[in-house]
Amino acid sequence: MTQTVANNAPVNFNLRSSTGIITDATSATIVIPGVYYITWHVALGNDNAGSAQFAITRNNGNAQAMATNQANDQLSGSVVLNLEEFDVIRLINTSGVSKTLSVIVAGANGISARLTIARIL
Repeated sequence: MTQTVANNAPVNFNLRSSTGIITDATSATIVIPGVYYITWHVALGNDNAGSAQFAITRNNGNAQAMATNQANDQLSGSVVLNLEEFDVIRLINTSGVSKTLSVIVAGANGISARLTIARIL
């Protein structure tokens, strides 16, 4: 799904599957406390100018951010976090301007962003 993500807004995920995590279109809420490995990936559209930066947030606080200077590029990152019950995880555009994400996996439910959260301890 192609989408435009406003500055300081969360990325929308159209496909969700989870065990032990409550998900909605823009967030994941932890049900079981523990140490989690979180990875994310976004595909930037051709119409983006300047650098892009996206960050994983925990309860609206910055956990980690990655940046790129390529207009039509893919951006990814990962972090290990000790999370508590009801912590909320989001992938936020922190670029300073809106960014368009393009479809990287075509089909009926095209994917422009991916967020994976796995409990490791």
